[in-house]
Amino acid sequence: MRKVIMKDPNKKQSPASIIGGILFLIAFIGSIIAMYIASQTDTYLCLVIAFGFFGFMFLLAGFQHIKRLNVGNLVFLTVGLEALIGMFVAYRLRYGDVGQKDRMLEAAPNLGCLGCALFGLVLLFGGIITHRLKEKRCSQEITAQVIEKVVTFTSTNNMTHKTQTRYAPRVKYEWFGNEYETQAEVRQSEQDFEIGDTMTIYINPEDPEDAYFPGRSAVGGSLIFGIIFLAAAVLVYVLLHMQ
Repeated sequence: MRKVIMKDPNKKQSPASIIGGILFLIAFIGSIIAMYIASQTDTYLCLVIAFGFFGFMFLLAGFQHIKRLNVGNLVFLTVGLEALIGMFVAYRLRYGDVGQKDRMLEAAPNLGCLGCALFGLVLLFGGIITHRLKEKRCSQEITAQVIEKVVTFTSTNNMTHKTQTRYAPRVKYEWFGNEYETQAEVRQSEQDFEIGDTMTIYINPEDPEDAYFPGRSAVGGSLIFGIIFLAAAVLVYVLLHMQ
C-alpha cells in the first residue's frame, strides 16, 4: 500500500534525506565498479561484493518501515538475510581451505532449497500475521473519499479479444486538520466504486498515514506465491536427493 501525506509541493527535502541519497548513489556506483573489476579476475570475489551490497541494501529497506510491518518488509528482510548468507558461502568458496570449499559445494544446493522454502514460508505465514497486526494497530474508523481509480492490472484474452482491467481506489481523508491520501492494495472491478464515493477505512491514530481497508487484503496473493515457492523448494530437494 502506498501512503502519501499531502505536503507543500514547494517544500524542500531535508538535508539528511539528500545526504542519504548521495551516499546510497556513491555506494551503488562503487559496488558496480568493484564488481566489474573483480569479475575480470575473480568470480567469487565479485559474488561476495554483489551479495554483500544487495544484502545490506535489502535489510536497510526492510528496517526503514519496520513500524508498519507488512509482507513486503518481511520479503525485503528475508532476501537481505539470504543475500548475506550467499556472501558467506561465496567467501568460503574463495578463501576457505580445501575442506571448507568441499563442504560449501556440498551444502550449496541444500542451502538454495532452504532459502526458497524460507521465502515461501515468509509469504505464506507473513501475509496472515502482518495483516492481523495491521488490523490491530489501525483501530480508528474514519470516512474517506475516492479521488482516483488506479489501474493495477490489465490482461487481454487472445482468443476472445476481451480485456480485463482491475482498479484500486485511491482515497483522501482528514485527521486532526491534516489531509492524507492512500491507495487500497487489492484489485477490484471498475463497478465496485466510483470517484466521489465515500468508504470506511481504519487508520493508526499514532501514525495516520498507516491505513487499512476492511474487506480488501492482499493476503490471498501472498498465500498463493508462498505455496508455490514452498512446493518448488520441496520438489527440488527431493529430486536432488533421489539421484
